[in-house]
Amino acid sequence: RKSIAKTREKKETMKVPLLFFDAHNHIHLGSASPFVAASAPELCGFALMSTQPIDFPVVSQTIREITKFRPAEGGAVFVPCFGTHPWFLNQVLGVDDEKKHVWLESSLREALEQHPS
Repeated sequence: RKSIAKTREKKETMKVPLLFFDAHNHIHLGSASPFVAASAPELCGFALMSTQPIDFPVVSQTIREITKFRPAEGGAVFVPCFGTHPWFLNQVLGVDDEKKHVWLESSLREALEQHPS
C-alpha cells in the first residue's frame, strides 16, 4: 500500500513542460531569422502567414527549410498559410484584368498543392 500511495503522489506532482505554438506570424518579412525562432525549445511550432501571392514561394520555401532543420518527429509543427493580408487586398480585389485573376488562382492552387495538409 505504501508504494501505491507514493506512485499516486508522484503522478500528482509531475510537471508538464509548457510549450507554445505561434498561431500567426510573418517572420519571413522581418530581419529576425525564422531558424532562431524555430530552435527555441519552448516553441512547438508556428503558422507562417503569407501577406500576398508574391510571397507564397517564400513561405513555402521557409517552411520546407525549417522542417528539415527541426523535423516533426520531435513534436514540432510548422504550418504554411497562404492568402492575402487585409493590408494588401487593394492589390487583389477590384481588378478587372482576367489574367491577374487567373495568376492569383493558379498561385494559390500551386502553393496549396505543394503543402496538401
